[in-house]
Amino acid sequence: MYRSIPAESLLILLPLFLLGCTATTYRLHPRFKERFEQSRTVAIIQPQMKICRLTAGGVSEFMYEWSMQSGDLASKLLSERLAGLFAKRVAFIDPLDLDGEGRDFIDSQIGMFFTVSSSVVEHDFKRKKKRAGREDQSFRYTLGPEVSRLKEFAPDADLFLFCAAQKSIWTPGRVSMAVVNGLVGFFMPVGSDWMALAVIDADTGDVLWFDYVNKPGDLRDQNVLDKILTKVFYHLSETRSQGE
Repeated sequence: MYRSIPAESLLILLPLFLLGCTATTYRLHPRFKERFEQSRTVAIIQPQMKICRLTAGGVSEFMYEWSMQSGDLASKLLSERLAGLFAKRVAFIDPLDLDGEGRDFIDSQIGMFFTVSSSVVEHDFKRKKKRAGREDQSFRYTLGPEVSRLKEFAPDADLFLFCAAQKSIWTPGRVSMAVVNGLVGFFMPVGSDWMALAVIDADTGDVLWFDYVNKPGDLRDQNVLDKILTKVFYHLSETRSQGE
């Protein structure tokens, strides 16, 4: 179920790594309430979770089983949250369940998600520094109408939910080295850990809602993921209630 995140996509998301901790990070499209008032079928694109082991020598080793574990767990928890919040039906789209052409198309849309996410962070967070959690006429980001082709795999979908993350797990050797280095005043880089989510209009490709978490913790742990998604979906439910 896991497709390796391309290196160029990780570079695109570099602004997310540099922002540091932010209290409230979600953003809303001006048509957010209008679109969410309607009946919903949400299709979850299989979460792209990249979990690596970071060695004492600073070598990052991709861990397939950990990544699979995290992606499946995220998919399960996202489904539960969506069903409890607003979705009448939750569908799933997994690239590995499809043939070559379908898989390639979904991968291209995941790549577009990385590109747009970077743009949101760079222009809407770092430069504008406006207040989060409000509909804004200037918040207009899109994956483009071509994303509607994903409805071939989930015909009833009104919305698509994209989710991706990266986490580095330190080996015991790296932890020990960090302790020793810290005693002499040298602090080792902690790595670039992040999680980004977006709800996309299935017809237009517009980003209706965007949120991200910097340094989310061990994404293999259900309690950690559950805590993150509790906060993220609290933001989402909070924004919906503003219009009621």
